[in-house]
Amino acid sequence: MHLAQFAVSTAFLYEELEEIIYMRQPEGYDDSSSRVCQLKKSLYGLKQAPRCWNKRFGNFFSKLGFKVSEADPCLYIRERDGKKLILVVYVDDGLIGATDSQDLEVFLKELKSEFKIISKKAEYFLGLEIKQEENNVKISQQAYARRILERFNFLNCKPISTLMLKSSEISRTGKDDAKEHKFPYRQAVGSLMYLMLGTRPDLAYSVGFLSRSLENPSAEDIVRVKRMFRYIAGTIDLGIVYCHKSNKGILECFSDADFGGCTKTGRSTSGVVVTYAGGAISWLSQRQAMVATSTTKAEIVAANAAAKEVIWLSKLFEGIAKLKQIPVLQVDNSAAVRLAQNLEFYRRNILRSNTFLFERR
Repeated sequence: MHLAQFAVSTAFLYEELEEIIYMRQPEGYDDSSSRVCQLKKSLYGLKQAPRCWNKRFGNFFSKLGFKVSEADPCLYIRERDGKKLILVVYVDDGLIGATDSQDLEVFLKELKSEFKIISKKAEYFLGLEIKQEENNVKISQQAYARRILERFNFLNCKPISTLMLKSSEISRTGKDDAKEHKFPYRQAVGSLMYLMLGTRPDLAYSVGFLSRSLENPSAEDIVRVKRMFRYIAGTIDLGIVYCHKSNKGILECFSDADFGGCTKTGRSTSGVVVTYAGGAISWLSQRQAMVATSTTKAEIVAANAAAKEVIWLSKLFEGIAKLKQIPVLQVDNSAAVRLAQNLEFYRRNILRSNTFLFERR
């Protein structure tokens, strides 16, 4: 797969407006009258501008033979003559994957003939660093990790190899310890969350745990978030590697749950990860909305979240790559597996009937 990226200059100025919109005469063009100007094309600042751009871009790709994914309206796919182009768009930035390098070059020329763009080999897209090698692709956020370490004064700290302390819950003091310690706790957790969402599934549980205390962080919370920065300092080069040799053509999905892990509320935490080509493509760590009364029920809730995610990913992959088999959800609780597969379960075992029915689809 050959990867390239592009950015469109003045993207919101291309499309003509459908609505009648007037504006005051711009500074420097005022003829000292009370006349106004009618806009013919979209302009930055208009609420219609993003939609106009999306329409213009989509119509252009449609003419080139692209189809919009039913699972994601920002994903465009074209397959002809045995060659495939996959394009993902974020506002005016785009990432292209092509099975044929010449097909990619032709497409970029067509794009440049319609829009003013800057294109290059994919190296840095939406904060993700992309390193392409012969048989694999690695994505990471090393530059971003260094920036947040520098921002919160942990660039030269002593690294550690573990994320969380042993205790799974901390006592609430009722005091605003973040103000007392003058540490920007909310900003720190938000910065860590962006890193986690991009390329660091190993941070998911810790970030979710720390996010529970945004309104009233304690001194212990601050110790934990600082520990996370020290962990990142020691693992700054970590990323996700997708290897061609590891590509089995299947989505591998795993779910897990603790039981009553949150001692304050009694709720459990769901963990889900989906992998493809040897690397994670989707993950979450989320405190469950209800109190499970057994480990089996906690695992069922986690499996339900995983099932929803893998069903959507299967739909997404329909145009990207042909899966060799139906995804199988791996659950490490035999009772939960038997209960989900058993059509003759009893009412006393039902957590939520819709949950079971969804998983057996």
